Amino acid sequence: FTADFLLRQLDEAGIDKQMVFSIMLPSRESNDLTRDRVRGHDDRLMPLCHVIAQEAELALDELDRAIGDWGWKGVKMHWGESAEVISLEMMQPIVERLAELGVTLLLDTLYKLDLAMLMVYENPNTTFVVAHWGSPQNPDLMERWARFARVTPNCYLDCSFCHCWWKMSECFEVATCDKVLFGSDGPLWH
Repeated sequence: FTADFLLRQLDEAGIDKQMVFSIMLPSRESNDLTRDRVRGHDDRLMPLCHVIAQEAELALDELDRAIGDWGWKGVKMHWGESAEVISLEMMQPIVERLAELGVTLLLDTLYKLDLAMLMVYENPNTTFVVAHWGSPQNPDLMERWARFARVTPNCYLDCSFCHCWWKMSECFEVATCDKVLFGSDGPLWH
């Protein structure tokens, strides 16, 4: 999507700023694409670095480049890009670097609740935003994430792309509104 397209949608929805990123490409290619697309629109489009855990050292290099050199303020990871091989050991160097850099990780956990909760719990110096309330189509997992976020200082939830809209108000009450961030998953959902 072009910056002009995104800005038109923001204007139509009355939204001032939007976090943007590219995924499903190698990390370096994703970050170059995002950088090119937001150039000149930094006042409204806030880029997030994209890394893939399997890229190991390259992922760390990309964090240093996008966060350290370019000044980006956060990271987006989608565990679906790492297939079934994602592990705590694979994630640990990335999570530790995020703590050093002082930036937040927006994470799509691909329903891997136990692994994700363990990672968040064992890394209290890194801030995590769990995308799609941890489970866009499973109200029981949404509720488990709501309970976890409420008592875990470094865990927040994003409400984008949640298909279980009927469960959201209950989960808001459980997590508390201080723990839930608005997300639209736009431009896919206007």
